[in-house]
Amino acid sequence: MFVDGKNPLFTLLLRILSTFQQQKFVFLVRQLKSKVLMYADFIFCAKLIYLKGIALSLNFYIYGQ
Repeated sequence: MFVDGKNPLFTLLLRILSTFQQQKFVFLVRQLKSKVLMYADFIFCAKLIYLKGIALSLNFYIYGQ
């Protein structure tokens, strides 16, 4: 039953738990990555809109249109 002083059932259980933890960790990392990318896209669009607004206001100020 015991090989090298270890219970094979216990080592199997540990192995299953560790793979489950790894999959959970990978899932969390992927979720975080997608949220970060979404947030970065939002910031990029907001910056573009802000810069476009500055350019338009400068045009109105310079050319008086």
